[in-house]
Amino acid sequence: MRGSNCISAIAGVATASAATATEENGPYLNILPRNFVAATFKCRSTPTGTLPTDEDLYNSLGRGFNNSNMPAWISLTSQQRADMVAFIKTFSPRWKSDKPGDPIAVPAEPALSLQSIQHGKELFTKLECWKCHGAEGRGDGPSASTLTDSNDQPIRPYNFAAGSRFKCGATNHDLYKIFMTGLDGTPMPSFADVNQTGRRLGPGALLAHLTDYPEESGAHSLDEYQRGS
Repeated sequence: MRGSNCISAIAGVATASAATATEENGPYLNILPRNFVAATFKCRSTPTGTLPTDEDLYNSLGRGFNNSNMPAWISLTSQQRADMVAFIKTFSPRWKSDKPGDPIAVPAEPALSLQSIQHGKELFTKLECWKCHGAEGRGDGPSASTLTDSNDQPIRPYNFAAGSRFKCGATNHDLYKIFMTGLDGTPMPSFADVNQTGRRLGPGALLAHLTDYPEESGAHSLDEYQRGS
């Protein structure tokens, strides 16, 4: 049952030990369950290094985490999810000493164009995203095999070419938050301090070139490009 699986996976968080957290089902998980005592969360609307909001945790429970063993707990009622958030916050003293960060502002995304996609490609290169994600976004960059998370566990960069949902959401709005807040506990940093261009460019343009390079698509207009012509 999912309930017992959840308990087995996180049973050891009260001791702040990743090893304890994997006593039963844990060894079979390719991604270690979240250490709630450390209170380091990947999916947030708040700046890097800060605690997430209750809404961030609530949404994570309902959404689940793609490419992991954390399911979407859509079977829980809204009240049950809210109760789970309150319980999760009892594991770490950080929730008593720190306050959640202020959610970042997400501006309206500029219109997508062939020019903005080309600009996104240039920014992808300038920010050296390719070192981890690879030149074609397949998660095979020169640094990919060396990456580890905050538990010293190997971690693979996201493969944009796979076309699967992002771990922290499915929309460009979600992607913007990942880009600007980073994924705490992983090598994926926040680009809030180094990139102002992304605020004007939009995440769709930043990554659209990874699915089909404009110069290789043969498209003469955005409509043709989006149709795959």
